[in-house]
Amino acid sequence: MIIKRHLLFICFLIVCIIKGQAQDITFGHLTTNEGLSNNAVMTMYQDERGFIWIGTRNGANLYNGNEFKVYKFRKNSSNSLIYNNINHITGNKKGEVYFMTPKGISALNIRKDTFTTLIQKEIRAMFYHEQLYAAHSNSIYIYDGKQFSLYYELPQKSKITALHVNDNQILIGTENQGLFSLDRHHQLSHPISKGNISTIFQDSSGKYWIGSWEEGLFMMNGETISNFRHEEKNPSSISSNFIRCCSEDKQGNLWIGTFNGLNMFHPSSQTFTRHQKRENGLSHSSVWSILCDHQGSIWVGTYFGGVNYFNPESQIYHQYQAAKTESEGLSSPIVGRITEDSQHNLWIGTEGGGLNKYDPKSRKFEWFRHSKLPGSLSHNNVKALYYDPLREVIWIGTHLGGLNKMDLKTKKFTQYFHNENDPESLPSNIIRDIIPYKEQLIIASHAGVCIFNPETGKVKRLFQTLPYKITYAAGIFIDHRGTLWICGGGNGVYSYQFDNQKITNYKHNHALEHGISSNSINRIYEDSQHRLWLCSNESGIDLYRYDTDDFINFDREKNELASDCVNDVCELSPGKLLFTTDVGFSILA
Repeated sequence: MIIKRHLLFICFLIVCIIKGQAQDITFGHLTTNEGLSNNAVMTMYQDERGFIWIGTRNGANLYNGNEFKVYKFRKNSSNSLIYNNINHITGNKKGEVYFMTPKGISALNIRKDTFTTLIQKEIRAMFYHEQLYAAHSNSIYIYDGKQFSLYYELPQKSKITALHVNDNQILIGTENQGLFSLDRHHQLSHPISKGNISTIFQDSSGKYWIGSWEEGLFMMNGETISNFRHEEKNPSSISSNFIRCCSEDKQGNLWIGTFNGLNMFHPSSQTFTRHQKRENGLSHSSVWSILCDHQGSIWVGTYFGGVNYFNPESQIYHQYQAAKTESEGLSSPIVGRITEDSQHNLWIGTEGGGLNKYDPKSRKFEWFRHSKLPGSLSHNNVKALYYDPLREVIWIGTHLGGLNKMDLKTKKFTQYFHNENDPESLPSNIIRDIIPYKEQLIIASHAGVCIFNPETGKVKRLFQTLPYKITYAAGIFIDHRGTLWICGGGNGVYSYQFDNQKITNYKHNHALEHGISSNSINRIYEDSQHRLWLCSNESGIDLYRYDTDDFINFDREKNELASDCVNDVCELSPGKLLFTTDVGFSILA
């Protein structure tokens, strides 16, 4: 058998992996706690150096990836912003950044770090295309590097609220008369007849996306105009008719900021996915600005929640964290075991937080913890889980709380404990692993291995005599041949054949080239190709070869494994395995 020894390290940690479903976004956050001048973020811009400029209601912020430099209006100084309320930021990519405020426009010379006031008027729209364009009242002005001059005046008296300029036309958003289009011959058309236009964005395919205050989102593709509106009873509609901003990520997805959350548009179905305020997610539902940076990360400016950021390419996986509110997250940040029931609910065993249920349909959590009431979980430190489809129960092994059976219909727990006066009781109240065996269970505990009869609650203890007396077991597995494998206690692994009661102990021996690499084994796992894998605490991964009764080792030095301390493994697809380590995870393909 030929094994492809290619291990890819993916450099981020996750709490758990959930595949095959749309997930909420995990955001990073920048607020006044990190040095932002104000949590109301109105606009963002990335300059030619890659730095992010963030305009707030109280100053402009330059973020270099590590810290903020704050710029504010200073009394009696010509070398400062004209006003602290920053509504829009753009630049010429040649060393100048422009800040639009209700009192005018300031320009910053990046090299000299000096400000110049370009115009002192109420400016409500600004756009840079070869030159700087600005709108005051119903007039458009153009800056030639020295001064502004009048470029065009709308015949209608409606105030201009948004601009988008390219080689062929200027799109002009107004306060109450919708959108106008001005071609290079100054011929004016009126493609959208009503609405207060808040933003105009052109995507990579050439379509225009026009946001309004009350009329929803417009899409203009040539002569065709579509209007997307919020529908109260349709969760796939846009989350609000109050649109503030649009941006496109590196994958071509359109992101829309609204008064009530962030939306991603799906062009194939003409529907939207909503992302609204939640714990560990969007910090505030009122989104004022969106920026896609050069590396593909999306920056979201909110009205009272500062900056939220994420990278769509890394959202294949989702991080679930501990939450104060039961429905919104885990009861404890330390997760030991996860299993799935027939309804695709996830059951999550935590250390200190009891048992958690995650419903992927509602995306809500439910906590089950120990209490003084009868029928509760016996202990909050959960070490083992097994979903029993035959009985429709979850078996839960705890640390010091014995074994629990949870009836999924009644949500009541039955408890089983060690009794030193009863040899048919559990050998220990510390349960480390549970697996099915012929309509019964095999249980690994701190006092060895036993077969548990679910009907009677009685056990049969195994491996009680020398030379293979097993007094501690942390992991158990039955392979495709029916052989029981046991690990734990620093004694390598044992294999046991039920039919002839043959037991073999594999221990590390430096003299054996293909012996087991470590006596400290964390997990035993068989993939869909019937390959048996051992995850070690110090020497990487061992693959057991049935035909030669020996092992092949994969480690950090030879195979670029993330770490030689490997905790667990699961199969992503046939031939592709994911190994979790103490510093991240690796994929073997």
